Amino acid sequence: MAAILLSPAAKATALAQSAADQETDREALKAALAEHHGNVRAVATAFGVSTDTIYRRLRDFGLSGWHAATFPLSGRQPKKKRPLP
Repeated sequence: MAAILLSPAAKATALAQSAADQETDREALKAALAEHHGNVRAVATAFGVSTDTIYRRLRDFGLSGWHAATFPLSGRQPKKKRPLP
């Protein structure tokens, strides 16, 4: 298998395009999660991928700490903690 040799300028362009694609994917995932009220299964169905793929993308994009209350369109309120007796 022959290695593909790129000029430094071509490498920089390819890296910039890759970073832009990742940012676009990240924003699309965030928008889909907001649209589907944080429902990962619904997002996976909309994108035609498995829920494992969505969770992997969330982790890869640094969104793994999300929960339904993160998305303002979800309408869900975080549970209030009751004081211990």
